[in-house]
Amino acid sequence: MAYSASPAPLTFDSVGVAFNRYAPGMDLGWSDWFTITQQMLDAFGALTFDPDPMHVDPAWAEEYGPFNGTILRGFFTLSMLVAMIHSANKVPRPTGAVSGNILQLRVQPYPFCYAGAGKCAHSRRVPRARRRRSSQRQAHCDLRGEGRDRGSEQAGSRGRVAVGVDAEPSGPNEDRADDVTFKKGGAIMKALRIISIMQTSAIAGAIALLASTGVAAQTSAPAASKTASEEVGEIVVTARKQNESIQSVPLSIKAFSSADIARSGMTSIADIARRTPNLTFGDFGDIKLSPTSIRGVISSSGSAGADPAAGYYVDEVFVGQGAGASVDLYDIERVEVLRGPQGTLFGRNTLAGAISITTTKPSDEFNASVTGTYGNYDYKRLGASVSGPIVPGVVQAKISGIFNKRDGISFNEIRNEDANTLNSWIVRGALNFILSPDTTLLISGDHQKVDQSPLAFEVLRYNTNPNVGTNSFLQTARDIPLNRDPFDRVVQSAIRNVETLNASNVTATFKTKIGGIDITSITSHHFHRYFSEGDTGRGAVRLLTDGDPERVTRDSQELRAAISTDRVDVITGLYLYRQKSANQSFVKVGPDLAALFGDPTLSGLVTGSDGTLNTKSIAGFTNVNVRVGDSIEITAGARYTRDHKSIDYTQSDPIALLGGNVAIKASDSWTSFTPSVTARYRVSPDFMTYATISTGFKSGGFNDALGDATGIAFKPEKLTNYELGFKGQAANRLITYDAAIFYMDWTNVQVAQIVPPRFNPTITNGGRAYSLGIEVNTTIRPVEGLTLGVSGALLQSRFNNNVRRGPTAFAPEYTANVNAEYRFPETSLGQFSVFGEMLARGKTYLIPPTGNTIDLDGRVSPYTLFNLRASLSAPNERWKISIWGKNLTDKTYKTRVFDLFNVPPIGEKLIQLNEPRTYGIEVKFSY
Repeated sequence: MAYSASPAPLTFDSVGVAFNRYAPGMDLGWSDWFTITQQMLDAFGALTFDPDPMHVDPAWAEEYGPFNGTILRGFFTLSMLVAMIHSANKVPRPTGAVSGNILQLRVQPYPFCYAGAGKCAHSRRVPRARRRRSSQRQAHCDLRGEGRDRGSEQAGSRGRVAVGVDAEPSGPNEDRADDVTFKKGGAIMKALRIISIMQTSAIAGAIALLASTGVAAQTSAPAASKTASEEVGEIVVTARKQNESIQSVPLSIKAFSSADIARSGMTSIADIARRTPNLTFGDFGDIKLSPTSIRGVISSSGSAGADPAAGYYVDEVFVGQGAGASVDLYDIERVEVLRGPQGTLFGRNTLAGAISITTTKPSDEFNASVTGTYGNYDYKRLGASVSGPIVPGVVQAKISGIFNKRDGISFNEIRNEDANTLNSWIVRGALNFILSPDTTLLISGDHQKVDQSPLAFEVLRYNTNPNVGTNSFLQTARDIPLNRDPFDRVVQSAIRNVETLNASNVTATFKTKIGGIDITSITSHHFHRYFSEGDTGRGAVRLLTDGDPERVTRDSQELRAAISTDRVDVITGLYLYRQKSANQSFVKVGPDLAALFGDPTLSGLVTGSDGTLNTKSIAGFTNVNVRVGDSIEITAGARYTRDHKSIDYTQSDPIALLGGNVAIKASDSWTSFTPSVTARYRVSPDFMTYATISTGFKSGGFNDALGDATGIAFKPEKLTNYELGFKGQAANRLITYDAAIFYMDWTNVQVAQIVPPRFNPTITNGGRAYSLGIEVNTTIRPVEGLTLGVSGALLQSRFNNNVRRGPTAFAPEYTANVNAEYRFPETSLGQFSVFGEMLARGKTYLIPPTGNTIDLDGRVSPYTLFNLRASLSAPNERWKISIWGKNLTDKTYKTRVFDLFNVPPIGEKLIQLNEPRTYGIEVKFSY
């Protein structure tokens, strides 16, 4: 007979549980088990039970028979669900024992979807009122992954579970033939014993979480509506230009949701890098020159005209690197770090990988928040966000802003003032027009302003040759002490260093569907003006100041089409890019240097360059996914790119300080075909493996900074990546894990260095290099409220050619992140949570080798950082108070080496230090 759940409230009065090994071995009334479990799962909208042992579906048994491991886990999960609910509610156990014989079990749990998010015919829409908190939909389709709605064969049916009992009653309860006990030594117990201890523990944790949700479902319908993915923190990413679970994407990716960003208190890309295996942010102390390295593949971001190795994207728009990619993480929905070349779908300048940032979009429900933070060094951070409908269901709007200000983390003893300060603000806005069910237009924009005092370097080493180290020689002659301690955060500078930025972006994203084809158009415009000036010698003597201003205008247009069938997904498109950059590096003569020249009128003379670089790029791309059979997917893609660059370069140097006057015009073009192929094999619904061969390309170019005309041009570089990986999950995603091993062959490496005796930062080709390593990541939720995370990487990245040998810069030998969060049971006051993390980095070199010589001053020894954050949030989450601390042990290490040791008249090797220990309090109000 079929069982239909009663609409009566869920109760636990007749449930008895006795815990044994693996938890089964329990005394449990069979009819009670069905009643309670069915009512609990009805709250989730999950399964329907049929206890009739004769109800057998031969087709189902034939199709799903091999997945008995999943079946056992599903049954164990349901059994533990009842056990944990009983335990949590402290229900008195009934007396008596039950003896049964054989449990015949047939389970069809939530089937697993191979089709990918957004393509499953079983997906059911979530009511609009709950859509903001959910993941938009719950995907659950058949194990074959053909996207067919098998449930439609039985109108209104859900997944089915049929259980039968072949019982030979005995003992005190022999008149209750519907009671059952797992038979010790039986087939099911044997099967359960082969489940690993880790998996069993994770399942217990899953049930604890589900149990608490289930109990809440008795009194709160909204709580019951939460999706399974929300309960276990599933992250949906768009790494392949479509919405997919991160565990289904066959590439090495680290993603951070808005909750992850808030939990760790992250505010910048540097924070993302510290928590991502094999991602390093140079953190040079300014917003223009800091480079980004992925898997040891790096290039200088010395100007907008020097293409980066890692591409930054905001809402799918390429924003370059450096000043154009200065992004605050306030009101960010998601950050994805894609490791390895992404040349097919992301295109140019993704040789090492891509950092894709997705901002929070306008919503059709009104919501607002205000966040304020105060910390040591008089750190102030204030953010606000408002979103809601203008015309419900038709036009939505959002505006947000963030302000940051902090006193200096260094002290300038020459000027008796703070140095290395922060001062910036940014405003973002968006309008979303829903033109039809299939057509939307999103117009977004932002404006950013920076005005701060960075780049107050410590002096690591002085050149004692007075013909080179003129700066220190004059300072000593004046009986002014030199900066002898490079790690005390006391610096010297004769002027107040200045850095300003004004940047604006506007983007229009149009999406529609024509005859089953999804059309996406992304049009963007960017402009920024950057200025900097600092004391070159970092001392009391005023010899030189230098600056690195630039003006950049950038436009891009991407048009792509996507079509999907049961077996094939195709994305194809066209990309146009145009940029004009004017890099205006300069050196200004100070009064002390003018006196050395014997001409005081030279004081204030500006000698420098003006390099106007025009870049035009056009590319076409196609990416095809083919599902072969039930568990194999082949992805093949290719991109054809043509880049053209032209430069108009002049340098005015009347005193021959930089190499003399220069005037040159040049242009060149480069083309590249960058294919990729990936094979993914789904071993089971919870485990997959993949293999990838992908290629990347970064065009050649022209040096647009200070220097003479020698070597103004450099060649393009290419990279081929070979990667094997796997991803898995267990216990309804209470355990997720992934790992990848890779080898990357890198040719014509573009290296930026200063070549003494001139002050001429120059990009040259440094020959061949390779990168070899492994990346791992896992998240475990062993018990209710506790989340553990472990991620790490090993890396060997080295030049291996006749030009130079040795480690590449910003390639730590290992990276590790161990974190834990515990959320205490909610009380009338609210919910208290604690989050802690350990961030470790192995030996790193900050500058590349020169020939076969490795500069040991550029070496950073292994270090470990510890961070802590404790929060109390209101029961309705209307307010939240957090106290936090970063770098709690006050670890100090180098983040940059600026080598002017053999460059007269400075003769110094300068370094930048990391941020010291910081702590503070944060308050957030939400509506």
